[in-house]
Amino acid sequence: MNELFRQNTKLKIIIAFGVLLLVMCGIQYFSSVSINGLIENEKEYHKNVMALSENESIKATILDMQVYLKKFYTTSEINNLKIANDHLADLQDDNNSLGENLSDPAQIEFAKKLHLSVTDFIAFVQKISTLAANKDTVATKNCFEAYYIEKKVAIIESLCDKIDANQDKLM
Repeated sequence: MNELFRQNTKLKIIIAFGVLLLVMCGIQYFSSVSINGLIENEKEYHKNVMALSENESIKATILDMQVYLKKFYTTSEINNLKIANDHLADLQDDNNSLGENLSDPAQIEFAKKLHLSVTDFIAFVQKISTLAANKDTVATKNCFEAYYIEKKVAIIESLCDKIDANQDKLM
């Protein structure tokens, strides 16, 4: 058999080609697995960046709206309320899509609490707008005083900060 193997160069070439083919298949397989892992990591990173962006947008919008609502409360100038209302659609969009981009269970829990708080804040702004449209200044003032806007905004801000802190750890 040894002599047959030495003399038969075709057999040597076939065996070498077979070994080379197996090595190339192995390299291809492990490269594919590695590339798929990189793609998944990139998708996860993109989702995290989107979540951070939405979270920061919620926080900035709430703080901006708080300023205009306070101005409306102190001056009763309807333009301030209109400016606050202009932010409602963006706030609602960010609030609804934030949870879609989170994967960590702790973050999802914070996002659920944030969603409820922001939804409550949006309902408050809509109620104030309705009262102001009806020119019911006494009910508008009473609604403001009963809502404790600073406390509600502080809760939202705190939840946004907790989501940010967890995102930083994950990234």
